[in-house]
Amino acid sequence: MGESFSASGYEWKRLNEVYTNENNHLWGANGIIPNDVKQGGLGNCWVLSGASALAEKPGRVEKIFLNEQPELNDAGIYAVNLYTLGAPHTVVVDEWVPMKYGNTLFSKVAHDGAMWMPILEKAFAKYHGNYMHIEAGWPIESARTLYGAPGFNISHSNVSVDELWESLSLHDGKDDIIQAASPGSSDAYKNSDGLYNGHAYTTLGVVTLSNGVRLVRVRNPHGVDSFHGRWSDDSDLWTDQFKAEADFQYNKEDGKIFMQLEDYHAQMTTTMVNYATEGWGYDYFLKIND
Repeated sequence: MGESFSASGYEWKRLNEVYTNENNHLWGANGIIPNDVKQGGLGNCWVLSGASALAEKPGRVEKIFLNEQPELNDAGIYAVNLYTLGAPHTVVVDEWVPMKYGNTLFSKVAHDGAMWMPILEKAFAKYHGNYMHIEAGWPIESARTLYGAPGFNISHSNVSVDELWESLSLHDGKDDIIQAASPGSSDAYKNSDGLYNGHAYTTLGVVTLSNGVRLVRVRNPHGVDSFHGRWSDDSDLWTDQFKAEADFQYNKEDGKIFMQLEDYHAQMTTTMVNYATEGWGYDYFLKIND
């Protein structure tokens, strides 16, 4: 999932030379949260959606990084563990990233100064060869690579609305990593409700309102909200009571939206679940010349 990229007039600069605010370090002033992830000019929503899903639970992203301190180091060297065929290996990168007009060209530095996503994105790109090699992909594979978490796809065409709700509720309750995919081949276009086509979204959770309406909360890795369907931020359906029940906070700049279950079932083609692996035991080996 993603869109091809082309650009000119950019240059490579060090993050710690451009971003010098006291809050600029790996985790940011507010700690690691899904809002830290904001897609730039690269069609790698499948990578960023997985990273945003991991950021839901404290400790998951921190576990990927081998740097023991959140401060940017003078050497500008960072190491992360990524997974190949279920086995972890270390990818080391520096902090030189492409910039244009004084801002990162690809993943953005978060509002609270968090820089982990541009660095993790660079490591993911190095893992695959370069930035262009991570354009377009399947979200379940990003979580598998980032966290070694096996998973499965739920095709919405093969399950009923109630069956989908049962699965969402079950795996949300287990802190599993959940993402969704919209139909189409290009996120250059939106559907009638403002959802991007051919795009990966993070599925953050579910809630049932006191009137029986079942809502699914999702996040666009673009970091902005273009949705204007039922239960959008500007919807008249929200009352003070429903806002409290859903922990609703109006913010068009966080990418988070609520969708009624029936709309989520109809407007997303696939829900992808990667298991929470905390507490799991691992066993792996490498056989040469098999």
